[in-house]
Amino acid sequence: MKILLTLLLFLAATFLHAAETRVLIVVGPSKHPPGSHEVAAGGRLMKHCLENMTNLPGVKADVVEGWPDKTLRDAASSVVFIGDFFPPNRLPNAAQNLADLDEMMRRGCGIVCVHYATGVHGDDVTPEGDHPLLRWLGGYFANRTCKHHESFAKIFPEATIEPAVPQHPVSRGWKAFTLHDEPYYNNYFGRGNVMAANVTALATSMLPPESPKRETVAWCIERPDGGRGFGIVMPHFYKNWRNDDLRRFILNGIVWSAKVDVPAEGVRTAAPALADFGPASIEYVPPPPKKAAAKPAEDRLEQTKALCREYTAGFISPETDLAYGHRINGPKGIGALEKPEEIMAGRVRGVEKPMGYGSGIEDLAYHNALLLYALCDAEEKTGETLFAEMAHRAFRGLKRMSELSPHRGFVPRGPHPDGKSYYKDSSLDQHTLYLCGLWRFYHSRLIKAEEKTALRDIVRAVIMRLKDAGWAIHVEDGKAKSWEGGSMLIQDGKMPLVLLCMVAIAADVLDDAALKADYERFATEDNARRFASLAKPQDMTRPRRYTMFQNQHILRAETLRRIETDPKRRDILHLRTIETAEDMLKCAYLHAFRALEWLGDEPTKDASFIPAANRYLAPLGLTFDSPITSLDLLKKFDPQRENPATPGNHGQRYEAVALANPAMVCHIAIFSEKPEVIAAVQPSIDHLLTKVDWKKVNMGWAINYGTLAALWSLGVPKSD
Repeated sequence: MKILLTLLLFLAATFLHAAETRVLIVVGPSKHPPGSHEVAAGGRLMKHCLENMTNLPGVKADVVEGWPDKTLRDAASSVVFIGDFFPPNRLPNAAQNLADLDEMMRRGCGIVCVHYATGVHGDDVTPEGDHPLLRWLGGYFANRTCKHHESFAKIFPEATIEPAVPQHPVSRGWKAFTLHDEPYYNNYFGRGNVMAANVTALATSMLPPESPKRETVAWCIERPDGGRGFGIVMPHFYKNWRNDDLRRFILNGIVWSAKVDVPAEGVRTAAPALADFGPASIEYVPPPPKKAAAKPAEDRLEQTKALCREYTAGFISPETDLAYGHRINGPKGIGALEKPEEIMAGRVRGVEKPMGYGSGIEDLAYHNALLLYALCDAEEKTGETLFAEMAHRAFRGLKRMSELSPHRGFVPRGPHPDGKSYYKDSSLDQHTLYLCGLWRFYHSRLIKAEEKTALRDIVRAVIMRLKDAGWAIHVEDGKAKSWEGGSMLIQDGKMPLVLLCMVAIAADVLDDAALKADYERFATEDNARRFASLAKPQDMTRPRRYTMFQNQHILRAETLRRIETDPKRRDILHLRTIETAEDMLKCAYLHAFRALEWLGDEPTKDASFIPAANRYLAPLGLTFDSPITSLDLLKKFDPQRENPATPGNHGQRYEAVALANPAMVCHIAIFSEKPEVIAAVQPSIDHLLTKVDWKKVNMGWAINYGTLAALWSLGVPKSD
């Protein structure tokens, strides 16, 4: 009788404890094919099982897709995550999500991560690998983007999972099992990959079969705050929820994390009907076969590397690590650039030009930021060491630019290879492209911890200077607007993209709540007028609608598209690029592009313009009425052909009109991501790499644009 009474009291206590227990299940985003991950269905299945345990009644569960509100967070005894990567990092407002979760953990709430929810991205951790999951859960799966450690994901036809500590409550009632799944291995548990004293390996497997080692595939932690954590790196395939041992193992871990006593035989549930929980598929449905991503042809890669080496030798200064606008290893050396004393006086060849046009140092932010951006994209596609080395060097040069001026955040035009002489007027293109290049390096796998810190400081200084100036670019001392530095708050024309891009970059790099709020305000005010302006079809009949610097608008749109998460906004930006690329392929160059870059300072309405243009074009066999396209002009380039004198004294041997401009059209076409548009420029890129003798090219714009076209032809990372 006494034994029976004790048993009844135990069962009553267990029931009352369970009746007070709520489990919160948070479903994060996932892009896996049907039958794998199935995170929403998995969340609903776990809720069903928890609420229908035959030997542990009374547990209630809430399932949310997205971040839960405070009421649900406060009611939870444990929170379970399922999704691709740790959901708090992937859902909107990651910093606030982690703060909310920290509050839950500090009161002793449990935490469980299932399969890829144990995963963190390199951007989510410090360079040393620190992340709150180490304290809350005891370990995590380190995605290949992490610099400190790499865990491995591989699907095994047969993986045997064995209990590591049979006496632990979470190990109750299940035995070793074998399944076709993706148990992650080489998971990360802290410095030296050694588990903390309060972390316990609960299950192991001998992985991988070709070189087996006992790997931890599930673990738990008992935290100083009184809370408990449980991590398990399965199941990948939805159908494996049918496995009684795996399912019991996971449910044991959840109830244990909620501080509910696990029954001696483990949690018992009927086998769930998997179709009841709304999966896309029970069985795995592989994605339709993709055309194998074309690995860059070996000769294309080698030709691109050769062009990069020529660019480095001819235009990049070892003193400043910056690429210049004139060749600096020719007969004149750095004498091809304006003299330092003229630069500091704001003159070019004795004429006052505070912007430095014609000096060879006036567009260094433009040249070098574009180069850095393309190098990061190409390195990501190829893993080529040369591109990585050049990217680090380009960042050193851009960082040096940030250290020139006593006025923090000013982007100067320069410096000269002397490392100190620069022009004190700037422009929208210098500032915006400077930030675009830095943003791309920040999100590359190349950046080191010290570079990331320095980069964030630079971005903060630039954006705060702009914000303090009322979102306008000023000359160095801030006493007047720059030559091309009008208010970015204008809601039409080019300014919407300029403002949105710069604020989005800063908000992203700095993870700054105020800047994020600024961005949303600018994006949505006046019925989202800025995006409405960007969505308007462009006038493809207007003469002189393009310049040789059109790529700045495209790179701003591409960068903003890579940052944006709203599909409609992304589509607006992408369609703008497609429109431009398609038009540039077919439009008559001489009418669609302004003449300033090739003819000089002659105003196009002057009566002498047409005769001057025809004199310039005659050696090419053209007149101003010729309907030739940019890509056809490339075929006419000959470095031995001198152009006649022009009103602007442009002695560039047709390098602007027949080399730089076609190369720009090529890399703009690549950003369209339209196969037929990209295919149309491939012969021109081959021409740039095989027919042009770059050793004889003196114009920085030409070799810069040619290098960009070659690098981006190796592949552009998809922005979705």
